[in-house]
Amino acid sequence: MMWPDKAYCNPPFSRKEPFVRKAVESNKLGRQILLYLPLDPTTKWFKELYNANALIIIFTKRMKHSKYPHALYYLKDFKAPQFVLVGSEQEILKYLA
Repeated sequence: MMWPDKAYCNPPFSRKEPFVRKAVESNKLGRQILLYLPLDPTTKWFKELYNANALIIIFTKRMKHSKYPHALYYLKDFKAPQFVLVGSEQEILKYLA
């Protein structure tokens, strides 16, 4: 079963891969998916999102107790992967239109 036309997912950080795979599959069928995950370009799941042309919205403030900054990974119909830095929650909205 694929996700709805527009979906948000905050997967358990201990089990990211199945959620990332489902998000990429759903996006290939035209769904818009927004994932909240750490920013870790050394992982397979990050490369999968990058190769799916995600818009990666990076929070400039790091969460306490976090090894990596956090990011939103937006899968839409982008032609290439993109990165943006945001300092506040309000800035995110202009990228999600």
